Amino acid sequence: MESVVRNRSFPPVSIIIRFSIGLALLVAASLGSPEYAHASSIDAVHGKNYPLTPKHGPWMIMVNSFWGETPEEEEQAAKAASELVYELRKRGVPAYIYQQDDQIEEVDAVDRMGRSRHKKLTAQHGMIGVLAGNYQNADDKVARETLKYVKKLNLKVSVELRGKQIEWPVLLVKAFMTRNPLLSAEEMARKYRDPLIVRLNSGVDHSLLENKGKYTLLVASMNGQSSVERKKFERFDKMLTDKAKVSLDNAAREAWELMTVMRKKGIDAYVYHERYRSIVTVGAFKSPNDPEITRITENFRAKEKLNPTTGQMALIAESIQIPGKRPGDMPAKAWMMDPYPKVIEVP
Repeated sequence: MESVVRNRSFPPVSIIIRFSIGLALLVAASLGSPEYAHASSIDAVHGKNYPLTPKHGPWMIMVNSFWGETPEEEEQAAKAASELVYELRKRGVPAYIYQQDDQIEEVDAVDRMGRSRHKKLTAQHGMIGVLAGNYQNADDKVARETLKYVKKLNLKVSVELRGKQIEWPVLLVKAFMTRNPLLSAEEMARKYRDPLIVRLNSGVDHSLLENKGKYTLLVASMNGQSSVERKKFERFDKMLTDKAKVSLDNAAREAWELMTVMRKKGIDAYVYHERYRSIVTVGAFKSPNDPEITRITENFRAKEKLNPTTGQMALIAESIQIPGKRPGDMPAKAWMMDPYPKVIEVP
């Protein structure tokens, strides 16, 4: 639903203020202390345009939206939105203008006589939105405090009505958190970082978060007991089925150790800790079609080899090993690679 608020003290001209909830409701966190505590650091120039861009957000406060039914009212709506942005910026809240055009859909219909008709319908009316803040997720303390602050503001914007400037109160009590509407779902996923994930990966050497590429190759997944001590290498699969041996803390340690061993071998490896596993990746690529990915995949993928126990050919995963102390000794330690390396986006 949406609520429409008309100012009844004015003649029915009017710019209709409505709080659009057509924008997806999502969550995010901010940069530091509340913006309004640092008003002097926020640029606020009366009459200056502050357009919303994909660089803002990814999570923001939907403060208010304006629209008019005639060209004159649309012009007034634009001015009112600009005034609101200025008033917010004066108070230290970085606010921006977002203009959404009418969404027109073409549909095929049949009239009462059974004749086909092609119609154009307005699926969504255009509006001028005012969004504020730049947050990573809405659960952050700063985002919550800023939203609470904005809702309590009693602001007025200057609107020209029949050649006269009129101060018009604007209600902000229904402001809410939303995503930046200029970001696609894919861009939003890349920008959003779970606070827990950020904490898990902060201060980690060669974290995947430091990878400069857009893509990387996932070569090893640690879901607990993912490494094998000497003499247990052949029983690795059976060990994974023993839930008592599965530990996410152990997975994180093993992934980091594997990454370290791979780097000592000259492999461009990275480690990344998720909520339910830790992974090791190789490489930093601009495109998922980089030919280097094919070469690396060939090195790490599982291959058909002779199983010495059964004497039959079997698909066997590759491994990274720490050699034993003497030639011919069992590996001191070994990690199994994923059978099928996978290209993933760098978070």
